[in-house]
Amino acid sequence: MRQEKILLDTDMGTDVDDALALIYLLKHPACRMMGITTVAGEAGVRAELAQTLCGECNVQVPVYPGCEQCMIIPQREVSAPHGRLLPHSGSSRQYPAGQALSFMQQVIRENEGEITLIGIGPFTNIAMLFRMDPELPGMLKKLVLMGGRFFPDCQSIQTPQKRHTPDRNPAFADVSIASMLRGGMLEANMATDPHAAAVIAGAAPSRTRIISLDVTRQVVMKEESFRQKFAAKEYTLLMKMAQMWLQVDGQITFHDPLAAVSVFCPQVCTYLNGNLEIELSGGKMDGCTYLEENPGGRFEVSSQVYPETFFREYFSVI
Repeated sequence: MRQEKILLDTDMGTDVDDALALIYLLKHPACRMMGITTVAGEAGVRAELAQTLCGECNVQVPVYPGCEQCMIIPQREVSAPHGRLLPHSGSSRQYPAGQALSFMQQVIRENEGEITLIGIGPFTNIAMLFRMDPELPGMLKKLVLMGGRFFPDCQSIQTPQKRHTPDRNPAFADVSIASMLRGGMLEANMATDPHAAAVIAGAAPSRTRIISLDVTRQVVMKEESFRQKFAAKEYTLLMKMAQMWLQVDGQITFHDPLAAVSVFCPQVCTYLNGNLEIELSGGKMDGCTYLEENPGGRFEVSSQVYPETFFREYFSVI
C-alpha cells in the first residue's frame, strides 16, 4: 500500500479534536507520520501530550515544540489546559527547543513533492516556515488547513445548546477574543495569529485545502456514542481530554479530524475554489476570513460536508 507522508502541525492541548485527528493519522495504514510540531503557548506541554498519545498508540514519531509567540501580536492562546492531565513522570522528557522550523524544512526538502502538511492549530509555525524558506510551499504535495469561517448564512454555525456555559476557554487569556470565538464570529486558528494567516493567504501553494468551521460544526457525536467508540484502554488520555467538552456540550465536534480525513477521503466534502483574504484592520475582527470565488484560485474551501461519509471513514481506521 502506498503511504502518504504527513507532517502535522498542532496546538494539541486546547481542544480534544487535535488528539482525535492525531489518533486517526497514527492508525491509518496509508499514513506515514514524518513528524509532529506544536504551536501556541506552552508548546513543550503540547509536545508532551502529542508524544504521550503516540506512545498509547505504540507509534514512534519525532515531536518538536514550535513557536510559542505570534508573529506580531501578543499570544492569545497562552496555555494548554490538557497539560494537567499528564502523569508527573512524563514531564521529565526533554524536547529540542527552537528546532521545529528547521525540522519541517529538512523533511520537506528531503521529500520534495511527497509531503502533505496538515495544519490544525494557529498558523504561526507554517507562516514562519514559508517566510524562512519561500521555496517550500512549492515543494509540498499538499497543504491542508483547518480554519476560517466563510459562509455566515450556513446553519451549521449556530451555537449548540450547552449543558452549561463556561466563562471562556481557559487556553485563551484575552476575554474579548474568547467571547468572539465562543459566539462563532471568528475561528480560532485564523484569529489567534491573524498575521500568520495573512502570510498563508499570500504564500500557500496552488490547491491548498481549507476545511472551515462552517462544515466542521456539522460533524458531531453525542456523549454516549463517543464513550462507546473510545472505551478501549489505549484511549485513556484521549477520554480525559474529552471530558471537559463532554461536560459542557454533551457531545464532541470533530473539527480537526475532518481535515485529516479529507486527505485520504477527499469526497467527504465539496469545495469552492478561490483566493483567501484575511481581515487585518487592527480591530476585534482581525483574522476574519473571506473567500473571493475564482475557479483558478489557489485555495479550495470546504462548502459542504457529508457526516456519514466522515464517520464511516474515521471509524474504519480507529
